[in-house]
Amino acid sequence: TIESKVTFPADYGNTELAGKEVVFTFTVNSVQKQVTIDNVDDAFAKDQFRVDTVEEMWQFLEDYLTSQAQAQRGSDINGAIQDYMLANCELNLPEDYLTARLNDYRHSFIESNCGGDESQLESYLSTYYGVTLEEAQETWERGIREQVGMECIMDAVADKEGITFVQEEYDAYVKALIDSGTYQSQEDIYYSYGYGDTVYGENYTKALYLSNLALDVVKQAAVITENVAGESETATES
Repeated sequence: TIESKVTFPADYGNTELAGKEVVFTFTVNSVQKQVTIDNVDDAFAKDQFRVDTVEEMWQFLEDYLTSQAQAQRGSDINGAIQDYMLANCELNLPEDYLTARLNDYRHSFIESNCGGDESQLESYLSTYYGVTLEEAQETWERGIREQVGMECIMDAVADKEGITFVQEEYDAYVKALIDSGTYQSQEDIYYSYGYGDTVYGENYTKALYLSNLALDVVKQAAVITENVAGESETATES
């Protein structure tokens, strides 16, 4: 335990402390050492990663980073396919459905972030997102339009490819959503996707299941071009 005397500046913002001498007391809880590739040991591996050896730690890190990279790659491919499909498919989206979906999203946003009080929406958006209500509405509408557009496209693909509903596969799909930790139960999924209407939520979840199957078909047929990082020293080190 050590003490350190400090004199606050005369012009310090807190007038009660300005110009005063105070003593800070510090307790040293532990003395650490810098861990590098050269001195990392089994004790560090066990303490930080719950494995027995440094070799197991490296394998753990490699498996984790590989998994993360694969997930990111899958996400990038899905995004590229969506951009391509939306840009190249002719769409005639039902405006009444778009409006209903937008209203549902807006209502859900207000319920989740403003305690259901619509009068707080504009202030909330300004404080936490730095946007106006009009700007938020434009962003929401653009997102809903893309989402509905992809639903329509994937529905057409599913119909074209003869993709059908299989209860066992659907049950596995729902279980995967629950296992991800985002939802607690099937009812929770239906409530969330249906904005409180579980019947609508169930129908929408089943539509998403078929859309994912259709997307898998598209991914298998797609020609994917990947940009590989350059061989610069920085890229190699990263």
